[in-house]
Amino acid sequence: MRQFALLLVLALLSACRVARPSELPLDQDWIVAVKSCGIPQSMPWYSHFAEHTWIDMKAGDEQGWMRVEVAGRFSGATEEAITSHAARRDFRWSEEPVRVHAVFLGEEASRIVDRIGKLTRELDSRYSNGGYEAWPGPNSNTFMRELTQAVPELAFAFDHNAVGKDYTWFDAGLAPSRTGVHLDTWPLGLTLAAKEGLELHLLQLTFGLSLWPPRLKLPFLPPIPWERAPEPEPAPSAAAESEKVIVYPFEDANTASEPAKFEMTVSVQPPITAGRSLRVESSTGHSWLTVLFVPKPTTDPEVLHSLRAEVVVHWMGSTELAFACPLRRNGSRCEVGPFALDGAIVRIYLRAMPDGTIDTMVHVNSR
Repeated sequence: MRQFALLLVLALLSACRVARPSELPLDQDWIVAVKSCGIPQSMPWYSHFAEHTWIDMKAGDEQGWMRVEVAGRFSGATEEAITSHAARRDFRWSEEPVRVHAVFLGEEASRIVDRIGKLTRELDSRYSNGGYEAWPGPNSNTFMRELTQAVPELAFAFDHNAVGKDYTWFDAGLAPSRTGVHLDTWPLGLTLAAKEGLELHLLQLTFGLSLWPPRLKLPFLPPIPWERAPEPEPAPSAAAESEKVIVYPFEDANTASEPAKFEMTVSVQPPITAGRSLRVESSTGHSWLTVLFVPKPTTDPEVLHSLRAEVVVHWMGSTELAFACPLRRNGSRCEVGPFALDGAIVRIYLRAMPDGTIDTMVHVNSR
């Protein structure tokens, strides 16, 4: 009896452990990772129990990461480049721990990547121009459900608080995990599957019980037993010694809450070189962004330098972005941004110079 009790405890503890992005393999050229996390704390309180689902895909190398999602009401369905740092972070929006629901590798991942790009473009109009509805749907989770229905290899079990995953007027067929079946209408639905377990869907809220891992699923609550989340990441505040730092003014005007109007352009000297980073921050220290310039190979004879600008913006949390910057021999500029920071709009301009160096200009103007 004691041995049985010990095995049961170990099983429950293992069930609380969830895969994290930092554990994704480094030696794979093709990766498709289905992820989810909670809604940012800056959003209205009633949305904090809901879960947002998306896909990160690696195509070829660490500079080939893409993110597929419906991010909000007017975003549409997007496929955008992200940094490898963003793909492997255990948190999103600074404080929300990310769960990995499924990982596909190799040739299987390559096939999924090919299908998802086309489907995302086809479904974009459904979620653009106000087609998105947080509740009952269609929303980010409805979009992911449509992808699973169109791509049989993309099989996984949603987090039970992914509101909108069951949004439909009437649908019956295989469950998202492909391990059982479902029957759904808008107000009421049912799923019976090996991975999802038994689920009742009532007004897009899920009540359920899964057998492995053993969990009780109730609306507004994490799975019971609760998952062990990673420790929160400390927000970076100090610039690294290797970074070039540009500080823009942020001074009081008529009141303590209104910034003075200003516009400034700064030439970065000495020029930023590939592999080095640039930091632009407000004098208040409330917000900043860091840019790492990563060289990329190019076969275009008109391009002197091909760079990828990997940007992390720190403002009410952190956001990772990536910009492709082909610097042409004709002297045309490449723009990185714009970024809305503490009381200002920041743009970074890059231009290839005849001597082979890169001219870097930082332009800041108050809004």
